[in-house]
Amino acid sequence: MTKKSKTTKGIRSSAVESVGGITYFSPFQNEYGVNTKRTPQTHPYSFDGYVTYRNGTNEEVNGTVYSDRLQQWDYQKTENLKQKHFGNKGDYYDNRTPEQIEAFLSEYFEKPVKIIFIMKYCNFSSGYPTWRFDYKHV
Repeated sequence: MTKKSKTTKGIRSSAVESVGGITYFSPFQNEYGVNTKRTPQTHPYSFDGYVTYRNGTNEEVNGTVYSDRLQQWDYQKTENLKQKHFGNKGDYYDNRTPEQIEAFLSEYFEKPVKIIFIMKYCNFSSGYPTWRFDYKHV
């Protein structure tokens, strides 16, 4: 099996796997560039986490937070900052840019952060998506 993964600044391209002369292409990769087994298409309510945005290497990361934890830690602060940075208080991050999320997290943590990568997960108990933000304090 041959695996290749190419990452350019701010853009993630998917791995190509060759098995027995057949080439497979998957847009769903974990933080290590490995194709996920359970995709949103095959397991819509229990898929594996996959990278939706990358702007650096795993080694640069010195902080990680899940979107649902922010609300758990400080609900009112999270709601106010979501309204300020995104124009709404929704819990979905698919339509939010990495730059918006970076500004949101920087204000939440009260120090600047650089988003290294964003992953989308599925909460197995509810079937709802959640996001993981891996960042570097700058």
